[in-house]
Amino acid sequence: MKQASSVIREQFLLHGVSVREWALARGFSVALVYAVLAGKSKASRGKSYEIAIALGMLEHPKVEVIPAFVNDVHLHRRQQKLLQERPMT
Repeated sequence: MKQASSVIREQFLLHGVSVREWALARGFSVALVYAVLAGKSKASRGKSYEIAIALGMLEHPKVEVIPAFVNDVHLHRRQQKLLQERPMT
């Protein structure tokens, strides 16, 4: 269920939790969380997208079939990560 920014801010107030506390507990940038809440970030991908889903501003998409090009990108990212983690000798 998608929620508006004002409703989410009210929930923080009602439960005595600051936006900063929530962001830090989840490992998100405080500034980016505020940007998502203020509508300054599109939240269409990356961390801002993850924040919007965690806040309930966006629904997590239910994807049944992953397109081939997405798998290609994921494979490339894994390969890059492995190269970065490999110790240099």
